Amino acid sequence: MPRFDPVTPGEWSARTAPSSPHEGGGVHRLMTLVALGIAVTATVVAVLLFVTGGSGEPPEEALTAPDPALKARATVIACVPLTAGADSADDDRRAAAVLTGAAETQYREAASGVRRTLGARPGSRVACRVDDIGVVRHRGGEAKVLAFVTTTATTLESARPFDVEYTLVREAGDWLISDIAVLTAVENPR
Repeated sequence: MPRFDPVTPGEWSARTAPSSPHEGGGVHRLMTLVALGIAVTATVVAVLLFVTGGSGEPPEEALTAPDPALKARATVIACVPLTAGADSADDDRRAAAVLTGAAETQYREAASGVRRTLGARPGSRVACRVDDIGVVRHRGGEAKVLAFVTTTATTLESARPFDVEYTLVREAGDWLISDIAVLTAVENPR
């Protein structure tokens, strides 16, 4: 049977301590250096991912703070292509002043269908209001804007909320809508 030999705290440290300051400390020092190396590497990688946006490539153009007038302009023009009535000439003139590129084609195609529907209901008008709007991305002369709008057909007395993403471009010093994407149309609002 093994014999139990009680040891006092002072004796225990004397029995387990290395006989020289260099004995036994090498592994601890090596592990500390390895842990430090891993921490430094992780920090460098995190900084690089942050700077490059996670793509591993430097950004082509740095993001800029939104133009203070951008949100205000987007709020004013967001409903223009979504508004329609009997006087299509006025609607077309207002739309032409705020649309460019693909948005002009989108407007022409959608407007003809809306006018056919409105023509069947004399006095009908589709009105629009911006419930909320925000600049999602702004890079140089291009911006992505997300708008929450509600359209109302006057003779139908129905309101439909939509989430719409607009691409705006700066042309001749003014922001114009170059693309419109309806993201969601809610059938039964709140």
